[in-house]
Amino acid sequence: MRFEQSLERQLELLDFDYDKVIRQLRAKELKGPLTVEEVGLMGISQFRLGLFQEAKQSLGYAADHGNIECAIELCGCRFALFEFTEALETLHLLRSSCHGFLHGMVLRWTAILECFMGNATYGVGLLTRAYREFQAVGNKRGMQIAANMLGATLLLSGDYQKAEYYIKHSFDLSDPSKEQALWVDTSLKLFMVYAYTDRVAEAGRTLHEMRRYVANVSNRASSYFGLTLKLCETVMSRLTGNRLTFATNLVKLQMILSDKSQRHVEGLVWVGPLLLDSISKMGQHGIAHKLIDRMLPDPSLRPTSVRIIEAVIWLRKGGYIAAINKLEQTLEAAREGGQRLEIIRCHLYLADAFYKAGAPALAVPHLAEGLSALIRWGGNFIVYDDLEGMKSVLLYGQSQPETAELIRVIRGKAPAPPQDQALYLRTLGRMEIKGKGQATKWRLDEREVLLILAYLTLRPNETIEQIAESALSEKWLESTEAAKVYVRQVIMLLRQQFGKDQLLASQERKNAPARYRLSDNLNLKLDVDAAYEALARGDLEGMFELYQGPFAARSDSAFASEVNDKLEGAVYQALLVAANAAQDAEALASVARWVRQMISLVPENPEVAELARRLDKQLAPLAEANGTLDKII
Repeated sequence: MRFEQSLERQLELLDFDYDKVIRQLRAKELKGPLTVEEVGLMGISQFRLGLFQEAKQSLGYAADHGNIECAIELCGCRFALFEFTEALETLHLLRSSCHGFLHGMVLRWTAILECFMGNATYGVGLLTRAYREFQAVGNKRGMQIAANMLGATLLLSGDYQKAEYYIKHSFDLSDPSKEQALWVDTSLKLFMVYAYTDRVAEAGRTLHEMRRYVANVSNRASSYFGLTLKLCETVMSRLTGNRLTFATNLVKLQMILSDKSQRHVEGLVWVGPLLLDSISKMGQHGIAHKLIDRMLPDPSLRPTSVRIIEAVIWLRKGGYIAAINKLEQTLEAAREGGQRLEIIRCHLYLADAFYKAGAPALAVPHLAEGLSALIRWGGNFIVYDDLEGMKSVLLYGQSQPETAELIRVIRGKAPAPPQDQALYLRTLGRMEIKGKGQATKWRLDEREVLLILAYLTLRPNETIEQIAESALSEKWLESTEAAKVYVRQVIMLLRQQFGKDQLLASQERKNAPARYRLSDNLNLKLDVDAAYEALARGDLEGMFELYQGPFAARSDSAFASEVNDKLEGAVYQALLVAANAAQDAEALASVARWVRQMISLVPENPEVAELARRLDKQLAPLAEANGTLDKII
């Protein structure tokens, strides 16, 4: 489906006035039954205003009558209602059958659910693909929502700098006068970025803006958005050290979040752990455990942040062995999902638990890992609160050679150690990898090894079979088994080269195929990502310095074709925007120069050729006028 045919486009033409859409359709319903499309419009509007139960009914009806867009939105509604398993099952069925705008929608919601379930790296990969699909066709609305969701997943994975970029980019693509509901949602994410990076003044300004937006959102949605506001106010009171207000708000939130009719996903992810931790610190461990069971009765659906608090409650109760078991399981899940903050916290609490259990020798490696990661990735008020409660193990760590210097760095008494040198993977025009001061030689075809390395970077957490089907050239696909064997050999080579702990494997469940991704510790930079970053800055010159040829030029794999198609589309859209914005001959000539360079890279692209002809026509009279002027002079 094309965006122009979607219900989303109809809502855009109606200025996203969801409340008005619902009122008009309710009035129309009194005169006769609504069409499937009209019920779908009502369902999406209800969903965007936080009226999840009503939306579930409307979207379910439209989905049952064949509307795929509503079936996808229904998955988002199920996510808001904590019906994760049903939503994921539907999305996995839809993913292979949807194309165009709908495919991007499926990727977005799949990513959010995977991220909430702890698979942040996979979620980031899916959302990056969705964003670039929308970017390649110039779909501003798709880019806006994908950027919003991508910012949220990056926030959960602990990459705060990128999270802030995409969240602000979502703001740039939207109109606050028409999209108040989305602005509240996006503001929540920006607020949490500021909170997690201890930027109190900026968090306060964002909260002030949120109050204004919430006041303008439909009264019917006020309970949901009012709760969003209350969540942020609670965090703000914690950031500013206002303990009395924080405690008062926590008591109110305890009652609200335990009410199944008002549960709030963002609240559970970001404020829920704060609430539970504070209750536990007051010695009310039983109440904290009951709240967890009430909010998320299925332990398998609890996010890692909540699992950590479960373990910490056991630790505070003196159940060291239970705490260690839970923390080790959570650490594995956090590593597989690429959740940086949770990795740090698990290591630190494991160190504390082992020390208090009388095994200080086992505490030291975890303390060293946690502190090293904290120095490398950075922390926030949550981690430093954790450290405040670990004084005994930190005191012991000061006497240990593995951790003494790290503790000095954390306390600001020593400089941080230098970061590892980055690896640079070039894929545009030619395939090569540089960095760490040495050339790499492979016993297999270097281009295919590096293509699979690029695949693991751009599409983390996929199986051997998926990698083989997408990344290998057609000659390998004649034998599925031979292709899978070859991919396993490449993965073994990559582990030998970079270290086994730099290429991670995980399983969703027992007997499920392993999924592979690169560790966050492997500092790998990809030229394709840098090209997209240059496009985002409007830096065409910087982009063309990188874009020296097709991605994986000699590969006929499906993966290479898809990356090339998206990049071509994104560059064409950037050139089109630049051409439309050019106001004088100099600017037109500059764009025409880039278009000619693009033609040399993709000579068979008809859209680029048409843009070149258009620019030539615009420049012709200007060139003629300049020639006449030269003769007169």
